[in-house]
Amino acid sequence: IAKTIKINKTFEPTRYCFAVIGDNRPDEGTISIDSDFDTVVNEMKYYGAYFVIDTGDLVGGGGYLTDSTISSSDMHETLWNYTNDNMVWYMATGNHDVVRDGQSQGYGEDIFTSYWGVLNQTIVYGNWSFIIFNSFRDTSSAHTTAEQGWVYDEQWTWFKNELDAYNDTYNIMVVNHHPPSCDSSWANETNRVDLKSMIENSNVIASLSGHCHRSEFLTENGVDYYVIGHGGADLHTCCGWTDYVYPYYGFVMFCVNETSEYDYYNVNVTDSGELNVTYNASNDYTETSIKATIENSHAYSLPVMVRFRVPSTNTTDYNITGADYYDVTENNDGYVIIAKATATGQS
Repeated sequence: IAKTIKINKTFEPTRYCFAVIGDNRPDEGTISIDSDFDTVVNEMKYYGAYFVIDTGDLVGGGGYLTDSTISSSDMHETLWNYTNDNMVWYMATGNHDVVRDGQSQGYGEDIFTSYWGVLNQTIVYGNWSFIIFNSFRDTSSAHTTAEQGWVYDEQWTWFKNELDAYNDTYNIMVVNHHPPSCDSSWANETNRVDLKSMIENSNVIASLSGHCHRSEFLTENGVDYYVIGHGGADLHTCCGWTDYVYPYYGFVMFCVNETSEYDYYNVNVTDSGELNVTYNASNDYTETSIKATIENSHAYSLPVMVRFRVPSTNTTDYNITGADYYDVTENNDGYVIIAKATATGQS
């Protein structure tokens, strides 16, 4: 069965919000979706993120390459079917995602790419680039009985070339599973220090990682380092940071603008609060007047991206109020007005 999708206009926003999650895997050897991860995604849907970045450990393979619990096609297919119905996802590779005990070198990576496309990629939205690289490659240099990260050989070259290519004209966020700022998560300290130095000597604004099952944050040498690994797996910490540690299940929303500035929001899905968005009319390109009501019962303010789908009349006929900012894109059905608003928390 073939399907053709026609796009009339390429939409590349300069101000937008996206979500970051990580370590959403179930227990090792388990194929089903983790229930805590499902709770996180069900709340995340209301935030209207342009896309989701996952910092890795997507499925329940073992912790190191030659672990006896291999990463199977069934594991990845279950997650693929689940995420395919829930927003646009960009996946980093974690150590639990590519285990191949008893199979040939690269077996787990081949399964990963058959579902998620690539092991490394750079995506660009507006003047921000997101360099997503694999810090657990199954190469001849691999540590087959360790779960820590390493970046060697062609992997190092690829990452350096991407930094060089986007360094002068884009604000950069780098994404990988093992935190470059956390020595306990790295197999070789010299390799970690060299990688961290390369990041800090480029136009990298933030580093987004997982591996530690918390949300943690620190700033070193001008780079903001985030550990975002509280997406579903059993919670624990490994970096030993003491400031800005969030021991609950959730995700992080980032809102970026045309400059190098951004805001971020840690969302706790295990508190008593929730976010809901409702519309007073059919939001299906048939109505010319639509109102969105945002209800935020969390104790803190949060960003929300709402989408109004309206007929293709002149866009000046539409009066948009109550938004921090908005963008307009067009498709075969009409206009999509994408508005960002800040929902005040209930204190």
